[in-house]
Amino acid sequence: MAISKQAKATRVLTLYQRLMNGETVYKSTFCMEFEVEPRTFDRYIENIRMFLSESFSWLELIYDKKSKGYRLKNLTLKPEMGLGGCFILAKLLLSSRTLRTDDQAALVEILLSQLRPEMRDRARSVLLHTPEVPSCLTKASVKLVEDLLYSIDCSHRITLYFNGTQRSIECVPYSVEFHGQAAYLVAWDLASGCAILYPLDDIQSYVTAREPYLLSFRERETLQLLVANLCNQEPDHYQTYIYRKEEQPKK
Repeated sequence: MAISKQAKATRVLTLYQRLMNGETVYKSTFCMEFEVEPRTFDRYIENIRMFLSESFSWLELIYDKKSKGYRLKNLTLKPEMGLGGCFILAKLLLSSRTLRTDDQAALVEILLSQLRPEMRDRARSVLLHTPEVPSCLTKASVKLVEDLLYSIDCSHRITLYFNGTQRSIECVPYSVEFHGQAAYLVAWDLASGCAILYPLDDIQSYVTAREPYLLSFRERETLQLLVANLCNQEPDHYQTYIYRKEEQPKK
């Protein structure tokens, strides 16, 4: 009798561990592996559900009609990302070539981690079937984008320093935009008094003044128009406003 209870406890614990590892457990497969009746498996499921309920867990043991198996669902999380959505986002990121190769690879791994384990392997295999994109030579990094977003959120004035030149520019950052195979900082240039696109690839570093600068309605409207022209791919409207290291920003 003791052996029977121990065997049951082992089976229930194994089932619970597999569910906690993110696996989808199939009744027929589990019953064949442990030589138990389907109704015995049903009791195991109810035992685990009762345990989760009594421990006030945010996890719910559900039957997934799509996969026809049992899995845990986190009630605090938003709906899961599907294989198609993950693949599209990963391909868009890789083909954009706007970030450093190591940053792109890390972001793809984060995307893949949102999938269930069995879907994750399928996504990796599909990505391996696509042609490898040449390595990115850009210096734009996720860290630089994060730092700029913080300055934008705080409305700080910043001083930009560029690669290959001693010139510095004082501006008010407005947004970070991606277009083609380049990333830009959209900012209000305080010296020239106009909206300028600064290629992130040219920015060596920047210093924050930690003094807020409130953009006027006209300045904000001008910046919004520049972003709209960039997003609408109208080169005649935005190319003039790209900062060139070898020349002064044009008004």
